Amino acid sequence: MAKDNSELVKAAEEFLASAKAFDGSPIARMGLAKQADNLRYHAEDGLGTMLRQWDQLHLTAALSILTSQGILQRIPEEGTITAKELSDAVQLDESAIRTYSYVLLGRYVY
Repeated sequence: MAKDNSELVKAAEEFLASAKAFDGSPIARMGLAKQADNLRYHAEDGLGTMLRQWDQLHLTAALSILTSQGILQRIPEEGTITAKELSDAVQLDESAIRTYSYVLLGRYVY
């Protein structure tokens, strides 16, 4: 049985038109994000939605731990610092720092 993808195609075409006309302004950015959400709504199934929310929860948890423990503040703007050095500075397990950092790196946060 063929699935009716007309709403998905319509959302994709609207998104494409907005992307072509995008001028970088905050209002245009918000409109484009709204259309991206609409496109995702028509393209995703329930599992995809759940996995995306799960991913956001991981990001929120990682940011919360790394900021509340002062870890992000200790990362130098230039140069490097190891997870071990951060662990010693804040008295938090090195593997936890490494894991939370991987979550942020995977989402291009830093």
